[in-house]
Amino acid sequence: ARLITKYCSLRRAELSVDFFGDLMKRISVLDHSSALTLLELSLEYDLTSTEKDGNKSQNPTSSVILFQRECIGTLCEEWEQLLDIDQDRITRIMQKLSLRKEHENVLVVWFQKTLIRAANQVSNLRQEKQSLQQEHSALKKNFQTVVEDLEFAHTKYAKLQRNYTTAKSEMKTQISSLVKRNEGQSLQRLAIEEQW
Repeated sequence: ARLITKYCSLRRAELSVDFFGDLMKRISVLDHSSALTLLELSLEYDLTSTEKDGNKSQNPTSSVILFQRECIGTLCEEWEQLLDIDQDRITRIMQKLSLRKEHENVLVVWFQKTLIRAANQVSNLRQEKQSLQQEHSALKKNFQTVVEDLEFAHTKYAKLQRNYTTAKSEMKTQISSLVKRNEGQSLQRLAIEEQW
């Protein structure tokens, strides 16, 4: 598609509608850039004056019109990409389309399809936002649980530390008392031995 688009852009003044239609039949996959350029080039042909053959399937004009609609379909699908393109250029293309009898309703279709796709995109974004909010809420709840567990552990540790300090102080007091008692008993024993 890009190679044909480049060729048509360079040879635009030399291409007949028949040859242009034949080239468009060779394109199987369109991207938004090629679709916009080829649609713009195709609008330079006066298709109403060349559409005389009653057999639509063999009429190159009919194939060009079908290709134009295919381009519009691609642009509808990739509507977000058009936001980065020169808007005056898109406006000119739309204005030309609106003046073509064979595309009387095409702008309405373009608008409707684009609106539907945009609405679907917004809906998807809302769902993603809702999902992210739920994840955030769950993470916040888990964080609060961790904070509460940490506070509980800190309180318990502080209590154990106080109990340890109290037990240490009591043990020190008891040891000191025992030492004094033993000293007193030893002194009494020595006094009794001296009396004897």
